[in-house]
Amino acid sequence: MRQYLSVDYLADAVKRSATYSERHYFIYGCVAWLGPLATIHDRLVADAVYDTFPVRLSAAILAIPLLLHKRLSQHSAYPYYFAFIVTYGFPFSFGYIMVANALDTPVGVQVHITWIFQYIIALFIFVQLINNGVLTIVLWLAATGAALGPILWSDGGNLVEFERVVTTPFFGYLTALIFGVLTNRNIDIVNTEKIRTAAAIGSNIAHELRTPLASVRSLSHGLRNYLPSLIDGYDKAREANLPVDQIRPKQLEQLRTLLTRIESEVDYSNTIIDMLLINTADKPLIGLDYDQFSAASTVEESISRYPFNNQQEQALIRTDVAEDFLINAPRLLVVHVLFNLIKNGLYYVQ
Repeated sequence: MRQYLSVDYLADAVKRSATYSERHYFIYGCVAWLGPLATIHDRLVADAVYDTFPVRLSAAILAIPLLLHKRLSQHSAYPYYFAFIVTYGFPFSFGYIMVANALDTPVGVQVHITWIFQYIIALFIFVQLINNGVLTIVLWLAATGAALGPILWSDGGNLVEFERVVTTPFFGYLTALIFGVLTNRNIDIVNTEKIRTAAAIGSNIAHELRTPLASVRSLSHGLRNYLPSLIDGYDKAREANLPVDQIRPKQLEQLRTLLTRIESEVDYSNTIIDMLLINTADKPLIGLDYDQFSAASTVEESISRYPFNNQQEQALIRTDVAEDFLINAPRLLVVHVLFNLIKNGLYYVQ
């Protein structure tokens, strides 16, 4: 249990939750501004005895950086901001509003049920955005402690309603929160198993593809023993004016380099398979051979072997080697990195 409450574990959980919920940044930033408008509902329908506008407005203002996440999300502190604003905007804000309305409700009058409903819905959304059970509980307890602040400076508040709305159902709120955490965990387990199954299928397909590729390589090696003699015999037959079908010079030149190209394509296909296996590996890579090679030559090799869709794409790639240096690493992984850089560069340029 101690490891789950360590600073390193919670910090990692914050970063993973921020990454998991990144697609919701802008939506939440927009929805937060519906909060101040909900004050109208509070006053007309929910019989608000506490003015909720300042709390709702503060949550909306604090959510503005979510609207600018494309510019700000690269900052190292952004995940911690996200965890804070989600905690402030949901369990704290709605919990504080519920507590304040319960305390301000006149004695003998029951607080409106909408405050409890709003708080439960806020907990549900909170659990969806903070995708870690331990972090969810820790942040909720912190938010709950802060939301109970009004009782500290309340003078003659309605403690009967406070007990009915907050104290008595406290473990009910906690149960709902834990149920949401367990539901999230089950969904994560199912998704993880799906990914593992897909990875296993991809791995099996990749391994099976090596067999025909090995056959192609073997056939090309066998052909290499006879093709030079066949080409030489054709050249001599042409020189002797013997009746042989003419092969155009361009086709003959392509024939001379055919085996090299076939073997190069086999090597490239094996490289793609290796990359697929690397991407689907669920364990650290071990047993890779380390080589010492030139950075410039590896860049040139990656560009020459990259499967461009057309000449226009290839024309977008330019290299300017200011200074070469040696790399001591698994060459395959370096090529893999360069392929990804080329792919991402082409995507964003176009």
